[in-house]
Amino acid sequence: MDNALIYALNLVKEWLETHSVWTLDFPPYLPNLNPIEYLWLALKRKVFKLYLELEQIGQSKEDLERLIEACKEAWMALD
Repeated sequence: MDNALIYALNLVKEWLETHSVWTLDFPPYLPNLNPIEYLWLALKRKVFKLYLELEQIGQSKEDLERLIEACKEAWMALD
């Protein structure tokens, strides 16, 4: 659970408790407990290493397509 407001509703809490679903309370943002954050960071670094010019990317369709292709290439280049 990602601390979304829907999980804080009493109705949801009661349902989870009734169905023996126990949760742990965590602060709203703990990147060190979320391994995907490290993957995103590695991917971002690889994209900018391969395509330094993308740091100044715009919002055009062509720029988005370049970014998508750069992400695909960077993904394949990750260890």
